[in-house]
Amino acid sequence: TPLTILMNPIKDLLKSTKNEKEKNNLLLIEANSKKLARLIDQFLDLSKLESGKMEMNLKGGDLVRHVRLIASSFESLAVSKDISFETEFDRDSFNTEFDRDHIDQIVSNLLSNALKFTKAGGKVLFEVKPPVKEQAYFTIIVRDNGPGIPEDKQHHIFDRFFKVDPSPISGTGVGLTLVKELVEFHGGTISLESKVNWGTQLEVNLPFKEIQEIKPELTEPVGISNYTVETLEDSDEEQTLTGNKDLVLIVEDNAELRKYIARELGDSFDTRQAVDGKEGLAMALDIVPDLIISDVMMPEMDGIEMLEAIKREQSTSHIPVILLTASDSREFKLKGLKIGADAYLQKPFDNEELHIRVESMISQRKKMQSSIQSGDYLTHTKLEIPKIENDFLSKSVAIVEDNISNDAFSVEDLSREIGMSRVQFHRKIKALTSKPTTHFIRSIRLNHAVKLLKQGELNITEVAYEVGFSSQSYFTKCFNEQYGKPPTAYIK
Repeated sequence: TPLTILMNPIKDLLKSTKNEKEKNNLLLIEANSKKLARLIDQFLDLSKLESGKMEMNLKGGDLVRHVRLIASSFESLAVSKDISFETEFDRDSFNTEFDRDHIDQIVSNLLSNALKFTKAGGKVLFEVKPPVKEQAYFTIIVRDNGPGIPEDKQHHIFDRFFKVDPSPISGTGVGLTLVKELVEFHGGTISLESKVNWGTQLEVNLPFKEIQEIKPELTEPVGISNYTVETLEDSDEEQTLTGNKDLVLIVEDNAELRKYIARELGDSFDTRQAVDGKEGLAMALDIVPDLIISDVMMPEMDGIEMLEAIKREQSTSHIPVILLTASDSREFKLKGLKIGADAYLQKPFDNEELHIRVESMISQRKKMQSSIQSGDYLTHTKLEIPKIENDFLSKSVAIVEDNISNDAFSVEDLSREIGMSRVQFHRKIKALTSKPTTHFIRSIRLNHAVKLLKQGELNITEVAYEVGFSSQSYFTKCFNEQYGKPPTAYIK
């Protein structure tokens, strides 16, 4: 009741407010209210299970279709976290009687948990195996290549409120407890396989029997639309609600000015702060921002030295830099511009000019992204971008093409061969192409697939495996997304 009283006025305020900042705050409140309501529902379900008052609401329907739709609601979350999310279904349909709410809770908790603990560039596999012949169980497998669970902690993984300690991931430790209780309530089993630095696999077996006829009105899955919002981490919620803001690093030894600039840009950009050039360089290498604003005169390392190091490093060379200076010396400015400064602002600067400069730099970067997105980097055609960035893209494409048929070749493998960390490589590719690294690799695979299809020597299945897709259905899905038509239509 208190949540209902909270959530309804929020909806009314969202309809009436015109202020963007207020709207974002209300959206954040609404998202967390839904998350809290979901958590309370889980506690109530656990209470019902323990007291023996849980009831099963069985209705006929296509169970494969139902879980496929639940899984599809997690695709946008996987993309936002730069995680490869693959699904495999042994059959296209399986008609049976099942409790929709229980299946929703089981599948959504398993998937949200896997995505929560998998880092950018990682992989999550969702596999469904309906019963065949004498086999009695409908099997659901969720596998990730996250950090894994230490062996001495694994027997606690289904305990209520248990979390692997220390864990940087926030949560309540209730989801897997509820999954286990619901699975056993249905007479099924759940098993865990996990190794540190290998990942985790959870397998659920549910005793569903196939039926031949179902009533059409009972085939529509319900209650799926809110899962993506409700399973987001706090940081993901905020990022989704405010829009994916460009990241600006402010390097300034004067604390008041540094915070003032951060406040001025805070509504339009995500900001980070560093107290001098040394810290600024370290942060730039770590987070790879979209733009840097730096003072020139600073202790430890001045702005010119930092700029020189940033433009020299492969992972940060593309970042536009605006220098702040109290000097109007022409020689001084020419030195900075020669090294690679994109603009100068003379102190005291005007707020409007600061905004214009920053927006102009970001706009220029997006124009470069548009040029790169034209697909020229796939054919190694020289782009109208700095040579260092053109060489970087050409080298990245060549490495992927050398491993084109290896379906296990990952973002981590590519970043290692390039000589960057996975995070650095992801930020660099995202800055140059506006696409996640998994999409970058996928587009190269699909571009190669087009060449093979044009040659006409291989069928579609053979082409899919030749370019590193282990699933033809997933290959067709990705091909359709990139070229606007499936491979069969493309060939025609």
